[in-house]
Amino acid sequence: AAIGIHGRTLEQGYGGAADWAQIGRAVELACGSGIPILGNGDVASL
Repeated sequence: AAIGIHGRTLEQGYGGAADWAQIGRAVELACGSGIPILGNGDVASL
């Protein structure tokens, strides 16, 4: 199991920048739990 974090609010949708500081905070909170945290966002093109 893993937790994926999009890094944006519902109001932002896919616009604006992901909040990497908040993703980092989630990683800090999960540290030692053994649960991988997957941060994503800010993909502009494929």
